Amino acid sequence: MQFISRLSRVFLTISLIGAGLCYFVCTGCSVDTTGQVALEKPMFRLDRNADEAQQKASKNQTNTGSETSSQKETSSPNATSQNNSATASAKGTAGSSAASTTGNTAGSAAANGASDDKQAEGADLLEGLFIVRPLILHGSVEDRLEALDSYLPLPKELENLPDNKNLFSFSLNPKDKAPALDEEAVASLRELTDSLDDRGIDQGYLLMDLGSGRGLASNIDELFYSASTLKAPFALFVYEEILEPGKASPSTQLSQSYASSYLERQPSNMSLGNLLKISLEASDNDAYRILRANYEGFGFSDWADDLGVDGDRLSATWYSYLSVRDLSALWLELYDYLEEESRYSDTLAQSLSDTEVSFIRTGLSEAYPELDITTLNKAGWISTASYESLGDAAIVSLNGHDYLMVILTNSSESEDADNAVTQLAAALFEARNSLA
Repeated sequence: MQFISRLSRVFLTISLIGAGLCYFVCTGCSVDTTGQVALEKPMFRLDRNADEAQQKASKNQTNTGSETSSQKETSSPNATSQNNSATASAKGTAGSSAASTTGNTAGSAAANGASDDKQAEGADLLEGLFIVRPLILHGSVEDRLEALDSYLPLPKELENLPDNKNLFSFSLNPKDKAPALDEEAVASLRELTDSLDDRGIDQGYLLMDLGSGRGLASNIDELFYSASTLKAPFALFVYEEILEPGKASPSTQLSQSYASSYLERQPSNMSLGNLLKISLEASDNDAYRILRANYEGFGFSDWADDLGVDGDRLSATWYSYLSVRDLSALWLELYDYLEEESRYSDTLAQSLSDTEVSFIRTGLSEAYPELDITTLNKAGWISTASYESLGDAAIVSLNGHDYLMVILTNSSESEDADNAVTQLAAALFEARNSLA
C-alpha cells in the first residue's frame, strides 16, 4: 500500500507539472465572404493548475504629454496662403515595433486549482516551478511576438480588413488567427477614444506588428484631410521611381515650375536631395510644392493604385484626403523600401528619424521613458476655416521588433488636441499586449 501511495503521488506530481506548464488558449476570428467579422470558438483549451491571482498582475499605467512647435500647411495647388497656418506640439524621442489577419475576438482562460489533500501535497512538491510560468505567460510582448510565424503583409492585403468603426483585432497571415482582445490592455485606449468621441473628434487608427501581421485597428476607412502626412509617401515615390532608377540624383537642381504661384519663399538650396530632406524633417511646404510640381507627372497616381490606394484621389490636390487604410498601405511600402537597404534607403530613414514634430514619438517617449524606442515618422496638422486635421504615421521599433502605427483625426490643431493624440499613441502602444 505504501508503494501504491507513493506511486500515486508521483503520477499526481507529473500531472500537476503538465497542468502548470502546458496551459494555453487558442482563439481567433475571421472575415466571412460578406466582409462581416465572424467569431470562431476556441480550437482547444487546456486547464492550468495555479493560483488565479498570480495570473492577474496589473500592468503599468502610462503617462503622456507633449511639447510645442509650429509649421504651416496648405490644402492644394489651388489653395492660397490663407490656409497656411497651424501650430503643432510634439518634439520628442522614441518609438517601437510589430503586426497580422482580420476580425474581432476575445478569450479568457479558466483557472483549475487542486482541491483535495493529496493534490495539495503534490502541489507542495512543485513549489517554485510556478515562479517560472508567469515569465512564460507574461514576458516581453516583443519576445512573444518573435515566437510567432514570420509574416510581412503586402500593402494590398490591407484590403482584407473589415470596415469597422469599432476596435477590432486582426491577423493578415492566412495561417494565423486574429488575437483575442485583452480588455485590460485596451482599457486605456477605449477610455481615451470614448472621450474623443464625446468631444466630437473622429479618429481612426491602426497598430500592426510587422513581424507577424497581427494588429489592432478602428475606423480605417473614414477619409481625413492628409495635411503633411502625405509628404512621406510622396517622398517615397520620388526615391523609388526617380532616384533609384537614376532619372535624377540628389544634386539635381529643380525649378519652381508651376509651384511658383503658391510659394511663400523659395528654398535657398533647390537640389532634389535638400528639398526631400527639408520637406520631411522641417515639414517645409514650399519644398513639398516644388517636388509635387516637378514629379507629379512621373506616374504618382499609377504608383498609388498599384498599392491599393486611389491614385486619382491622391493626385487631385497636393494635400488630398486619406483613410487610415490608405496611409497604412503607403507606409507598408515605405517599410519594405527601408528593409531592402537600397541605395537611398538610409537617407530616407535618417530624415524620418530627424523629424521636428512627432505626436507618436512624444507620446511613447513620455509614457515609456525606460524603453529604448525609436521612431521614424511624418506627422501632419492644420487648423483653418476650411480644413482641420491632426495625425501621424510611424515605424516604431523596440528590442529589434518593428510596428506600424497610424493615427488620423479631424481635430483642429491646439495644445489640447496635440496632447490627446500623443496620449492616443501611448494607449495604442500599450494595447499591443493583445497581439501575443
